[in-house]
Amino acid sequence: MRTRAIAVLVFVMVIAGGLPLAFGAHEGEKEKPSPEGDAKRGEFLFRSPMMLGTIPISCASCHPGGMGLERAYGKKEFSILGNKVKRIEAVINFWIVNILRGEGIKYDSQDMKDIKAYLKTLSAKPQRP
Repeated sequence: MRTRAIAVLVFVMVIAGGLPLAFGAHEGEKEKPSPEGDAKRGEFLFRSPMMLGTIPISCASCHPGGMGLERAYGKKEFSILGNKVKRIEAVINFWIVNILRGEGIKYDSQDMKDIKAYLKTLSAKPQRP
């Protein structure tokens, strides 16, 4: 139910013009090589309401246990409301800015490294049929 409410909210905001389709998705930033992140801390950020935004929900509110994100890490292209982006960081920031009402996080920040490390662990889990 909560997921449906969020989807309806996003749809209404886009239609009303209050949500630019790619707001928070800074596709132009270049990825910088960096050491691996801390997957445990990334999972903490993923599960903790209000750590990444001002709305009392977390990424796990819609993706409990990372459900639905098992193939996100390592993808070459993503679709955000019909717009194609090539960076997982752009997708993460889009949802932080537009759903969690946060400020987004820098692509080369420790928070981003940690979230990506957590998403990488999800890709190692057995896939559902």
